[in-house]
Amino acid sequence: MKNNPFPLRAPVRGPYRFPQLADYLRFVKEHKGLAENSLVQIELFARRFDQFLQVHHVSDWHELKAEHLDRFVRQEAAHNIGRIHHVHKILRGVLRYLFSLGYLDRDWAAALRSPPDYRFARTPRALAPAQVLRILASIERRPPGGKRDFAIVLLAASLGVRASEIAGLRLEDVNWKQGVVRFAQIKNRRLLHLPLAWPLVKALADYLKTERPRPSPYRHVFLRRKAPHRPLTPRTVSDLITRRMRQSGIQASGHQLRHAFAGELLRIGTPFSTLQELLGHAHISTTQIYTKIDLAQLREVAINDAENY
Repeated sequence: MKNNPFPLRAPVRGPYRFPQLADYLRFVKEHKGLAENSLVQIELFARRFDQFLQVHHVSDWHELKAEHLDRFVRQEAAHNIGRIHHVHKILRGVLRYLFSLGYLDRDWAAALRSPPDYRFARTPRALAPAQVLRILASIERRPPGGKRDFAIVLLAASLGVRASEIAGLRLEDVNWKQGVVRFAQIKNRRLLHLPLAWPLVKALADYLKTERPRPSPYRHVFLRRKAPHRPLTPRTVSDLITRRMRQSGIQASGHQLRHAFAGELLRIGTPFSTLQELLGHAHISTTQIYTKIDLAQLREVAINDAENY
């Protein structure tokens, strides 16, 4: 067995049945310079792959077979082509790492053949303006957490920002005098400056003045309601939006608010290059999927007075 040439530290987040998976996580974190969101995804699937191998009684890397890889991919992705590609991409990185260090006797990464994924084969699901208004109207702001949740959903609906970008929003990112808010985009690591419509100003101010826990050592805008009042995670923000949607009787995900925002920008003639910048897409091909969306006006979400929701 070859020695690992990389000076890696202890395994990530607890023990693994196969410690080499934890070594791989350290490797990608220290040597590949990936975004935090990508690292979280890799760690998630590495943990699941480790558990999968335990369940299927694989105790050594040399016992790995093609059928194990097929079963794991089916377990994680079923028939979702996009997810299959995602799982394959992460697995290839893991398997090539193991093969290069001699833990595998063959390059199993070459055996992962992804199905074709045709461009524009799927249309992003977007919510109609009436549905967005319905969600906002259903959020009662008097109970604890209501003002926070309302501000979060309004941000997602009227600015099209990701849950991770909302979670990372800090107090100094809001310029009240100029009416501008900035977000640190996760995908391209750039700062995105967007205008604050009056309803957003009102919603954010209402939350910060009357509901946000204080004093607080954290500079993040959105905090948990219960002590120790830590900043919300991207997952918490996403779950929060989904829960509010379901309470309004709409079965959807928060990302569909982003799709609606993108579709409306295209409807009013926004150039693809501008839309790509606003959405933080690394490649224009990702943005072009929105050519299939034809939505009615969503701007009323941003310009309508918050009291009318």
